[in-house]
Amino acid sequence: MFQPNSGSGWPAPVFHNPEVSKLSFERYTRTGLESVRQALVDHGTMSLHTYQDGGVSAVTPLVSLLKLESTAKALAKFKGDQAAIAAYLAELHQRINRSLESGIDGELNLEWDRDAILIGLALLQAELDPALSAGLSLTAGTWKHVLKCVLQHHFQHQEDFLRVIKGDDSGMDMGKGPNIRWNPVSKADIQGKKWGHRQNDALGFNQWLLFYAINRGWLSWDDQEFQQPAHVYTCLLHAFWWTVHVWEDQELGAWEDKKALHASSLIVAAVSLWEQLQFMKTHGPMTYHFGGKKYDVHENGVKELYERCAAKLAEILPNEFVQSDNGDQRSVDAALVNGLMLAQLSGCPVVNDAMTLLIIANIERDLMGPHGISRYPKDMWDGRDNRHDFPAGQEAKWCHVSPMISVILGFMYRRTRNQNFLVHQTHHFNRGLAAVDADWDVPEAYIIDRLTRQWVADKNKPLAWAQAMVLLSFAGMDASLRHEEQLTK
Repeated sequence: MFQPNSGSGWPAPVFHNPEVSKLSFERYTRTGLESVRQALVDHGTMSLHTYQDGGVSAVTPLVSLLKLESTAKALAKFKGDQAAIAAYLAELHQRINRSLESGIDGELNLEWDRDAILIGLALLQAELDPALSAGLSLTAGTWKHVLKCVLQHHFQHQEDFLRVIKGDDSGMDMGKGPNIRWNPVSKADIQGKKWGHRQNDALGFNQWLLFYAINRGWLSWDDQEFQQPAHVYTCLLHAFWWTVHVWEDQELGAWEDKKALHASSLIVAAVSLWEQLQFMKTHGPMTYHFGGKKYDVHENGVKELYERCAAKLAEILPNEFVQSDNGDQRSVDAALVNGLMLAQLSGCPVVNDAMTLLIIANIERDLMGPHGISRYPKDMWDGRDNRHDFPAGQEAKWCHVSPMISVILGFMYRRTRNQNFLVHQTHHFNRGLAAVDADWDVPEAYIIDRLTRQWVADKNKPLAWAQAMVLLSFAGMDASLRHEEQLTK
């Protein structure tokens, strides 16, 4: 069993589900890892729901728990015991209702580009590894539908790009530009509210998964379902980033809360450009003709954008931002983990190992607590409201960050064979498990309850982003354990 804080100095995580705690270990075997994976699968913890055309909601509507295979398997365990079956179905009904109400109440039934791509990434990894996806009742190609849905949304609303590129909308207006939050079924932009859409990292995530998959042979540029929306998106994003000067653009970043030059956005942009550059070295230039104008993408233009982002990152990191709309600076921010994980997946050198470890150490020192990791110091958001009653250092603790750090450290272990990285990876993997609550859901975050002053899950559960990262962290742990086995042979 996992013995927290065994000489590491890291804050000991609080497990919110006693059964998961019993299944966790300080050092895993692949058999032990499979035991905890199977328990989460049986309870629907990592069940991700996609709509018919590939759309996803930020909060998972747990209708996915009713997949025929898993439901039949669960009911078979009761061997005709009507009372047990009724109790099981009642609990299932309550969980499904809670997830639907949570999504609708917090408008998290909508889709965010960033969340969708991370869900698509986890689904891709599950498809590549049948052992990881066993029991999840996934349909082949689901990850492609998620990516295609995002690209088609932007193809459907390409005028959002064009208005900024042509100068009709100011690139400084945080409510303008490509909509990164939208209806996951109709793909319609959200009308009537001025969302903070100016988030370069969200746009970069879309391009990253597209070229990450193509460069590894999991997707073809000539796939007719993707060809037109992918081509248009690539050309318009290139023109958009040159228009807004992405390397010095003060936008809203991953949390949609601060107008600044965010390093977290620049890392994602840089890694997406890195993947695009590898593609263009063999594919060559591309052009999109629209409205009597031509939007070109050349290898040199992509290379220059990448180099400008990399140069600016060298000035900012390990900080999140040193330039903002009111002169504020932020030295540590969990959003940096987003780009660091993509960089490790891609093998992109834009952030070296020493800087990656420094950023993780800063997050652990300033943001990590027993219940998760805060987004940044003095964050007032509790998932629904700004709170002014959070004690210092007790900001909402988010659940997706440790699983992502675990994935990063796993790549570093397998590349360097340094056992300290495996220990560190395992610690953050277990922190991801610790977030699973008594309902077997992964919430967005744990917050201080206004009345009881106790730590409780926020209303946004299960958060699909967090679920996807827990699933991805299993893939990372299994890869590291396989690697360890090879080293000891």
